[in-house]
Amino acid sequence: MRTTYKPEDQYILPGDSTRFFCEAFIGQINSNKTSDLYQSVIWKKQGDNSTLQNTTRFMQHHFHRDEDQTLGGYLEISHVQLSDYGRYICSISVFNRNTHVMVALHKQEVPKAAPLTSPANGVLSLVVALSCTILVLVVLIYYKLRLRLLLLWKDFFSSGDKNDPKEFDIFICYVTKDAEFAVSELLPALEKRFHYQCCIHQLQPDGCGRLSQLSQVSRRLVMVLSPALAQQHSSTWSAASLAQLLDHLSQLHPSVVFVVTQELPVDTPGGELAAALKNTRHIFWPTQAKLEKDGTNFWIRLCLLLPARRPLCAPRARDRPPAKTQLPANNDLQMKKLNPATSTSRESLEVLV
Repeated sequence: MRTTYKPEDQYILPGDSTRFFCEAFIGQINSNKTSDLYQSVIWKKQGDNSTLQNTTRFMQHHFHRDEDQTLGGYLEISHVQLSDYGRYICSISVFNRNTHVMVALHKQEVPKAAPLTSPANGVLSLVVALSCTILVLVVLIYYKLRLRLLLLWKDFFSSGDKNDPKEFDIFICYVTKDAEFAVSELLPALEKRFHYQCCIHQLQPDGCGRLSQLSQVSRRLVMVLSPALAQQHSSTWSAASLAQLLDHLSQLHPSVVFVVTQELPVDTPGGELAAALKNTRHIFWPTQAKLEKDGTNFWIRLCLLLPARRPLCAPRARDRPPAKTQLPANNDLQMKKLNPATSTSRESLEVLV
């Protein structure tokens, strides 16, 4: 005897109905021995000693086919209950030959219904996603271009001293040892790149006290602060000496910006130098490596400390009638003024005083 059909396990929800089927090939049997006394198909539940009886929910029946050479049987279960889940055994018997087939009835889990999304919720989700994306882009753009944006805002919307009638935007002061830096670095960048009207002056050992007279012709005083400047003023590159020097130089002009060319000495928290730096506008000249990597940021930070740039089409002070204020003549104090229209940083000197 050979099993010709093996039922598959089934997953059924409570309350549903199901049916199992098993079948075996039994061959030719003497026609006198085809009764139920010699042949049977019996369904049992594993663990129960008794055979399943036909009831209103359980029904089993068997049949022959292929000229009584194949014997099979059905088990039908209606309105499945929790106690019905488990394994069932189909036993096919012909005389003293038996075959058993096992099958399982499993409980099917009820799938959780997905939450319904209305069109309004979909539109709201899209708006929120777009808003978050735009916000992230704005933050990234601001983080990348914040210095440029601040400079544009200052130039276009800062009233400040934009209409100041003073002839020069920036007055650059330096000592002899810093001439290369002032003339070759500061002046060309501020005049040609950022379009400031500049004048430049080399400080003399005895002429620093008279620079306050030039405040009437410049909007900012840019002072190159270096060990050479400290040495020229009989000072040292120490915290205490620099604190006194900063206080002294800050009185030369109402708006002084210090460009520090060397790292400052270490000062104690709350010391004299820290207090002096807190009351001054200053910026540090970057190292060569930082300058090559991101030198633009230095110039933008410096421009943020300088006056708002006048529009390029605005008339310059040199195109206006001479200012009424006249500086007292002094042979010891001269200012070198570069003509941006025709010269490089080392050309076209003009005596202003």
